Amino acid sequence: MRLIYVTGGFPYPLTSGYLRHYHLLTRLAAAHDVRLFSLVAGDHTDADREAVRRLGVEIRTFDVSSTVWRRQGRQVGRLLPRVVVGAAAELRRAVAECVESGWAQAAVLTGKTTSGTLSVLSGLPLVVDACDAASMRLESELADLSGVDRLLARLELRAVSSVERRLNRHADAILVASRRDGEHLWLSSKTSVVPNGVDTAYWTRTTTTRPRDTVIFTGKMSYGPNEDAALRLATEVWPIVRERRPEARLLVVGTSPRARLTSVGGRDGVEVTGSVPDMREYLEQATVFAAPIRYGAGIQNKLLEALAMQLPVVASTNAADGLVIDGEPPPVHVTDALDDMAEIIVAELAAADLDPTPVETNRTWVADRFDWDVSADRIDGILRRLVEARCGIDDAGGM
Repeated sequence: MRLIYVTGGFPYPLTSGYLRHYHLLTRLAAAHDVRLFSLVAGDHTDADREAVRRLGVEIRTFDVSSTVWRRQGRQVGRLLPRVVVGAAAELRRAVAECVESGWAQAAVLTGKTTSGTLSVLSGLPLVVDACDAASMRLESELADLSGVDRLLARLELRAVSSVERRLNRHADAILVASRRDGEHLWLSSKTSVVPNGVDTAYWTRTTTTRPRDTVIFTGKMSYGPNEDAALRLATEVWPIVRERRPEARLLVVGTSPRARLTSVGGRDGVEVTGSVPDMREYLEQATVFAAPIRYGAGIQNKLLEALAMQLPVVASTNAADGLVIDGEPPPVHVTDALDDMAEIIVAELAAADLDPTPVETNRTWVADRFDWDVSADRIDGILRRLVEARCGIDDAGGM
């Protein structure tokens, strides 16, 4: 099959937030000819491009940092996502040229910022990978905002909801990462739950014991929900933990922490690392993983990675709900009360004093339920059915 794949951010490095698309591209490119059309930010590098090109993917990128959007358009783009200018317009023109050439047999579209390409992809079998329900995250944030921030969030929610409805109208099939996202969005006959996976060959321990008295939270720290969770952990949960475990330390690990988060580092055992070369090394330093995430949607990959690294996990309802499969809850301590979270952390630290063995059952649970190969096979099957239905089996040769 000859496949157009459109993303709102480049799917590498794997800390970028687009690891889902890297893993799906890895598997789709092994069976099909894939052309990737992607918006990229200013920190995009040749090494990133080469990592994806090695998969056998042909790449076209469009730099948002070279347009007016870098100076003014970020906020405008959030409130008026259907305005297609700058890099988004360049991307749409390039996709249109590819479609008009007759090369493509199907397309996968991801991201709200790429929705301007819908009009040029309408002639192809189209899979929209919604992944998570951005409108659900915004709705959860509204209750804690006021004044201008609340007004802007309401406007953004209205804009995002409009884009989500438009994606639904144009798509032949819709993918979501968890059932809760599908229920919030559309959950119709054309909706399929395709969860993220975990590369358990990568996310594996090299040590047979967990260190003492170390709590960790990971993620891209410039992302609002992660920053909020890290600040709650460091300023509200952590003082309770330190009162009971004076030698405990908290690792906040991830790229691009802003000043209000870095300001809590360096005191009371809190370390804010910024970007690190290998997240596994830090997860292996931890005794327990904590995630008091209030806002979000989809699957929290950080929880899957921590479970694969055999750590006990304590998390909010919001963080844990995305891991529910067929009604079965994940092996996670779930609480939204921060004092209760602190008590659970203290209990896990004490338990590790007696038995620091990594939690093998957590890894087994993840490996049995979150597999990139299974998810990619689902997408591949959907694409094949759509092409056969649109073009007829005889015309879908080369798939």
